[in-house]
Amino acid sequence: MSATASVAIRTIFAPFDNTDGEFLDWLSSATKSIHTLVYGWHLPKMTDILIAKHQAGLDVSIILDHTQAAGKAESSEVQRLVDAKIPFLEGTSPIHHQILHTKATVIDGCKVEFGSWNYSLSASQQSNTLTFITDSGYASEFLKHFDRIRSFIALHEMTMQPQGETPVAAPLSIVPSDSDQVAA
Repeated sequence: MSATASVAIRTIFAPFDNTDGEFLDWLSSATKSIHTLVYGWHLPKMTDILIAKHQAGLDVSIILDHTQAAGKAESSEVQRLVDAKIPFLEGTSPIHHQILHTKATVIDGCKVEFGSWNYSLSASQQSNTLTFITDSGYASEFLKHFDRIRSFIALHEMTMQPQGETPVAAPLSIVPSDSDQVAA
């Protein structure tokens, strides 16, 4: 028995590449789901896309770092999520309640974007990277990480959630990758 995989990987670099445009085009291509775990966020066009995709019936859920979500720039984006009833959580890292420093989005369960680039207006002016990978097994690992953080916040940090909070995203249905299979 054999298996063949095709993995597409692309990395772009701020401030030299059109990181905002390429990320937003990539995000707009989602047809089923969008799951985001991010430290810093103030990118109004991203919020517009997430709201539109949520209203179109896609499964959209977001986890934000608690310290950044309360920031001056971020608070208006968070309020837009609350108003749109998009499932999201604010929280910290499970170890010693440190920051959630991950910057990653998974769309349609098979495409991942991650790197040093925060989802902010200033990130494209700084030296940052964005890497796009299309591979369902790789995406599955990011979704497991998202779900571990979601579970920790749901169990331990519900007092951090803003007034008018949206529903907590349900645990994700994650298809196991080959590395999760136990040998017989």
